[in-house]
Amino acid sequence: MRLSILTALLGATLLMGCNNEHPPPKEGPRLTEAEVLPIAEKALKAKMPPEYVDKYKPYRAELRDGIWNVFGTLPDGGPGGTPEARVRDNDGEVLRVFHSQ
Repeated sequence: MRLSILTALLGATLLMGCNNEHPPPKEGPRLTEAEVLPIAEKALKAKMPPEYVDKYKPYRAELRDGIWNVFGTLPDGGPGGTPEARVRDNDGEVLRVFHSQ
């Protein structure tokens, strides 16, 4: 009798410690600007000549609605466009590579 009570208590204790729920998703951005820039630059260089992409360094990234917009810097701050990439924050997938106007 004592053994069955002890076994029942031990079983209940073990079951209470088990949690089959997944942890809550991470709040806020998953990637940082420092992590997303190399992802975007690699994608840009796969679609455009590397020396052309390098001409617009440094690149910056802004997160909006779960998508990183990565863009270059215009030489001398003049008018025109730069190579750009869109990268999804939750998995780092490159969604689009283009040259802005």
